[in-house]
Amino acid sequence: MRWKPVDAARKRIPWGARIVLALGLAAPIFSLIPRVHYLTFDEVKVLLSELVTAGTPDVPIHEIRNAASWDRWIEARDHEIRGRIDRGIEDSISNLILYGTTFCTLPPLPGFADGADASGQLTPAARARIHALALAMRQPGANERVGFAHDFLERHNVASGAVEAYLAGNLQRLIREENTFEKNDEAARHSGDAETALLTRATIFKERGLSFDTSLEPDFALDVMLKQLLQKGLVARGSVRRIAVMGPGLDFADKRSGLDFYPIQTIQPFAILESALRLGLAEPGKVRVVACDLNPAVLAHIGQLTVRARAGHPYVVQLPNDARNDWTPDLVAYWRHFGEFLGAPTRPLAPPGYFKGVEVRAVAIRPEVGAEVSGLDLDMVAQHVDFPAGGGFDLVVATNVFLYYNFFEQALAMQNITRMMNPRGFFLVNQFLSNQHPDSLKFIDQCNVSFNRKDLYGDDVVAYQQQ
Repeated sequence: MRWKPVDAARKRIPWGARIVLALGLAAPIFSLIPRVHYLTFDEVKVLLSELVTAGTPDVPIHEIRNAASWDRWIEARDHEIRGRIDRGIEDSISNLILYGTTFCTLPPLPGFADGADASGQLTPAARARIHALALAMRQPGANERVGFAHDFLERHNVASGAVEAYLAGNLQRLIREENTFEKNDEAARHSGDAETALLTRATIFKERGLSFDTSLEPDFALDVMLKQLLQKGLVARGSVRRIAVMGPGLDFADKRSGLDFYPIQTIQPFAILESALRLGLAEPGKVRVVACDLNPAVLAHIGQLTVRARAGHPYVVQLPNDARNDWTPDLVAYWRHFGEFLGAPTRPLAPPGYFKGVEVRAVAIRPEVGAEVSGLDLDMVAQHVDFPAGGGFDLVVATNVFLYYNFFEQALAMQNITRMMNPRGFFLVNQFLSNQHPDSLKFIDQCNVSFNRKDLYGDDVVAYQQQ
């Protein structure tokens, strides 16, 4: 059968060997520490054959002929994927240059198009903001994002006199890439072929740096999907004890409103935990969350919050709602009640005077909740986790992650995720994926979730179940 994506006619596609529990903590979830290892040739040879027969794009058939060549390829692929982490961080720093508000008094740029002229040269406004960030990086003080950028450049041995040139080069690259992505997407959408548009968007960032930015909106979409599954009787109450979050990310650089006045934070591990508790899918004190990521900064952040939680400290999240986003009433309600099952409201940070119409909530997540979250260093494309029978995950979520990989890599990730799940477990993703996944993983439902009152943007969430 010719390879094809699932449900190509859907109307919208959305635009991330060792266990690492931060700072060496022992895992509270597993009775035995699971073994993380590279996929072996024996584990993938059937899948390889099926993908080649189906004509799936991106299968490196000429590079893989036996177990030895596979071992070389998978380790090299893992190295290449991990090498994209720094490029993703550079992209986030560039977004901070364009939209950040706390390192200077200059107005944020309206968008990428305002960062460079038709020839690709940076505009005076962009260069002024680069200069402002470079100055701020000399003495970051308490500004966490500026300090993060400073430390990143220092680790890469960027001399003080070369900072502005380094930042300018990265920003120019990002703007070029964004222009290319937009042109490719525009061409696909106007091709008249729904499948072509789907294929283009499904892997739109496959050569881009791995972004680690996140926001509350995809978590709302997951919550809507879980409610739908529960209403349809497709998921049972009390059935979720172990949750995996693939690529939880950090709230670092807001690309829509430039909100950066609060500390760097992670949201999704707590958001999916709260949805499971509120809907009765999980019981308090009987559910654990593992945040699987490649980015050392993400894993370190999660590790630090776990350590602090076990020392009795709450984890405070700041939840801004910018009126310019014009959220739907349902999303506003989700934002307004976020955290009620996890902690208590606390005094939020006030946005700078520049922002009008930004309302902020803050929630202090209880220490015992934070202690239920741990981090796992895992490349979901190249690495697999071995669990004892029944010791895997009951719920796995992945938002804005798969579009950074090609179709072959997506198929490998789907196989890995399937094998890490318990029977009757669920996998939720905000992207329609290839139908080249294990037969035991069945597509069961999907929903379209709008974030904006005018339906300008949103997510398609797809649900699979392990049989």
